[in-house]
Amino acid sequence: MSISLSGLTQNSFSQSKDTVYHLEEVKIYGSALQKYTSGSRIVRLDSTLLQNYNTASLTELLQLQLPLYFKNYGQNQLNSVAFRGTSANHTNVLWNGFSVNSPTFGSSDFSSLPAFGFNQVAIQYGNATSVWGSGSIGGSILLGSKPVFGKGFQASFQTETSRFGSGDFSFNPLKINYFSNQAQVRFSAKELHVATSLWQNQAENNFPYQNFTAFGNPEVRQENAVFRQKGFTQDLDWKFSTRGLFSAKFWYTNTYRQAQPSMLTANNGDYRIDDSFRLLLSGSYQTHLGETTVKTAFFRDALNWNGADSPVKSYQTQVLQEKEFSDKFSVKAGAELQVFEADIAGNYSRSETRSSFFVLTDLQPINKLHLTFNLRQAWVTGFNPPFTPHFGLSFEAYTSHFQTLTLKGNIGRGYRVPTLHDRFWVGGGNPDLRPENSQGYEGGILHKMRVKHWQFSTEATYYRNRIREWIQWTP
Repeated sequence: MSISLSGLTQNSFSQSKDTVYHLEEVKIYGSALQKYTSGSRIVRLDSTLLQNYNTASLTELLQLQLPLYFKNYGQNQLNSVAFRGTSANHTNVLWNGFSVNSPTFGSSDFSSLPAFGFNQVAIQYGNATSVWGSGSIGGSILLGSKPVFGKGFQASFQTETSRFGSGDFSFNPLKINYFSNQAQVRFSAKELHVATSLWQNQAENNFPYQNFTAFGNPEVRQENAVFRQKGFTQDLDWKFSTRGLFSAKFWYTNTYRQAQPSMLTANNGDYRIDDSFRLLLSGSYQTHLGETTVKTAFFRDALNWNGADSPVKSYQTQVLQEKEFSDKFSVKAGAELQVFEADIAGNYSRSETRSSFFVLTDLQPINKLHLTFNLRQAWVTGFNPPFTPHFGLSFEAYTSHFQTLTLKGNIGRGYRVPTLHDRFWVGGGNPDLRPENSQGYEGGILHKMRVKHWQFSTEATYYRNRIREWIQWTP
């Protein structure tokens, strides 16, 4: 049984006359995924869909909407995703353009990523290393917070609670197994946007089950599986001129969970605490040379296992320059610098520096043909990853007033830098590991059809990946 309560308040201003009614505009917008990914399969989740899954984790949202493979170690336990036969380390998760994958493990734990606090979620299948950097071999998941100006004051809250069992619909607070609370306050004027989102999730997970590995198959309750999470995001966006925008974004998450034992293992009372602090500052300005953007970020991710704290700090900076020479040709060039510092309890303390330079081009030689050609070269402390070119195209082979048929494809190289654990873990790491090197291509067809108020899309894709120097880390 579950109970969900929600509320919304909004304050807006408009003029009115005797016979004129001013209705508030309702806007449904998709993710602002960059245009330099022609030929790739991209799925955008719009803001309305995200609002319907406020109390869910990102795992639950993606599982219900897309055919993705998630590896789950139990209810609210570690959770990872893989694309197209690759591993979780080949999936890059980015927040407003910066990778949030763990520098030590090389992947993201999706049970600690909420679906609340973002208004943009996009999924890109296949290799995109030339655009997003190391690890974007199987796929990329892009999270963003896009400012919306001129909407006034808005506030919302939602609470949800549930319990297990059947036949008893009486409310007993002592039997509640799960509850979730979310609240958001947003104010936006013509030149200013401020948004605060807070959430809290808790699950006892002490559900009954039948233990088929014990004599007599007794019914027992799950032990040591408590999950508690709290977090908030803060967004500030300021149009300081008609050509400039400054943004400051903050994301904090604290997740406590007990290590759920299996039916064959003893309950040792193990637990872990994941504490993530992320701060991002960015500024952009438009001149006759195009748009110049400078972004810098500081991340601190700390894993606490049974009281032993292992913090990892990340310092990242991006400088981007984009120029639209015409409505059919544009170029984007950029440089990125990353510094990682890890202090792993009882094992190692190391730092690593990564840098890269990339050029992305977008060309439309004829109305129905779209081409992209991207290049990236990276450098890492101790070795250099391979040069990664990428070419993509899409062509509208047939268009009518109610349907379109698009042919698309891409080919390119990719890479993944070994994680800090891969290189420096005492007792199993290898500092001389080479980066993974991949080659991949894909081709497909996309059919879209509109019938009155309904829209249908069908897509078929053939792909092939070849990854050399694949690294499998086993603790």
